[in-house]
Amino acid sequence: MFDDPADFGTFGRYVETPVEEMPPAMRRAYDVTLKLRGLVPGPHKIWLANPRLLTAIVPTGAYFQTDSSLSKAEIEIVTNIVTGRWLTAYATYEREKIGVALGGLKPQKVEVLIAGLPTSFVDPRQQIVYELASTLVQPRVVPVGLYHRAKDTIGQEGIVDLTVLMGWFTAVSLTLAAFDVPSNAVRPEAIAQPEQRSASDREDRCGTPVAPDTFEAQTPGALKTPSLHRGTGARSRPYPLSGAPAGAGQDPRHAAP
Repeated sequence: MFDDPADFGTFGRYVETPVEEMPPAMRRAYDVTLKLRGLVPGPHKIWLANPRLLTAIVPTGAYFQTDSSLSKAEIEIVTNIVTGRWLTAYATYEREKIGVALGGLKPQKVEVLIAGLPTSFVDPRQQIVYELASTLVQPRVVPVGLYHRAKDTIGQEGIVDLTVLMGWFTAVSLTLAAFDVPSNAVRPEAIAQPEQRSASDREDRCGTPVAPDTFEAQTPGALKTPSLHRGTGARSRPYPLSGAPAGAGQDPRHAAP
């Protein structure tokens, strides 16, 4: 009675368009994303609904993969603070795993970041990144003393990187929340096993590259274990395989986040 099929899509509430059925503008945005990222990850699948916007913003996400002045650990500190703040199941689950496997953070440290509990870091850069991101996410005013300590530690370049990264993952989180994307929203037929994917293709579901030497160390469930369900709560149900976008099960970059 209350289980309306119209409430569910192929990726949360979003209904994906098979690649061969994409209108020209969407296909161009898809190709641009595929070129820059090697796949169309997480929220980018939804952003395809607005091709002009996706084309404009995808270089920003690509920048944080390779060119940011922040280290991977620092990026994961910021990301887990932001996704935890916005209560986004898909992104928060992903970042909890990646923060440990790729960020090199202790599991308990990642947990308190997501939960918004107080913590501290021995590394001075990580500590100032934590303090600044925690202040901004609440939100509260950044005291002049904190600003000067951040400037002295990570520089103005680092402060800009941090604030834009927070904005990026706020956009990611709010998109996933609006479309009610659950933590297990990965089609089983679109996931290749690690040995079937090249190092350049090894990215987490939100698009962070997975280094070859750390991919095998991923916490089980984040990348290797396929989910057979969509939706949330008791009404989760199997994906109709006939509704998978074209290319699913052939090249994971074409359909999998």
